[in-house]
Amino acid sequence: LTFNSNASVSIVGPSFDGYIYSAGHPCTDFSPDGTQLVVYNSLDKAVRVYSSLSGKLQYTLIGHTNGIFNCVYNKNGDIMATSSSDDGDVVLWDMISGKEYQRLSGHGGIVESIAFSNSGNHIATIAGNTCYLWNNQGVLLDTLSIQSKIGDVRFSNNDALLSLSIVGYAKIISIGNNLLESVIDLPSTHDKWIYKTIFSDDGKYCATCSDDNSVKIWDMSTYESYKQFEYTEYVCDIEFVDNKHIAIECG
Repeated sequence: LTFNSNASVSIVGPSFDGYIYSAGHPCTDFSPDGTQLVVYNSLDKAVRVYSSLSGKLQYTLIGHTNGIFNCVYNKNGDIMATSSSDDGDVVLWDMISGKEYQRLSGHGGIVESIAFSNSGNHIATIAGNTCYLWNNQGVLLDTLSIQSKIGDVRFSNNDALLSLSIVGYAKIISIGNNLLESVIDLPSTHDKWIYKTIFSDDGKYCATCSDDNSVKIWDMSTYESYKQFEYTEYVCDIEFVDNKHIAIECG
């Protein structure tokens, strides 16, 4: 996959029906099985879905009034959620038909982050300082508000916990009986904005990455940090490769 100076996107392999944006830079993501490529732009209200096998355009998804902020697949890849820069809605799309099938409304601001539970039963969304918990039919189950703006939300592998990434610290939330309850704040997590707080697959650890050029590993049995890695640039993304290794992307 390559980004070109004329704001178009090319895919290496098949002939790709590229789209040229008049402004801004495109963002991309693959479906979990790798068969679809999603291209979107914060200055364009359409999401374009291509076959990564043939390079042909499958769907043009238009369900927002302004540029696209997030595109997130569920674990199975049959549902995708999108949010925009100004309409306060999350649109759920059937990725088999390319049709909108549900809309999560009432955020009252930009939806900064979206996460599907691994079971597919729940969706978590973030707008401002509030976390929203929905079922997969679009019913709002609960909300939890804090004093600070929240930047990112993630489910644990067993769907029992949520992590919220905030300026200077991370918050761990439990999900019981479809209700959100604060468990603990990871204290003095970082000096600056935390980009992501993720869980290992076995649930024994979580990791945080930050604008302060560091990654911290936390023991989930004690909620204490036991390892820290320093870098020369800010760390914008992390993923557990397995329960013992982490992939890190820097600035």
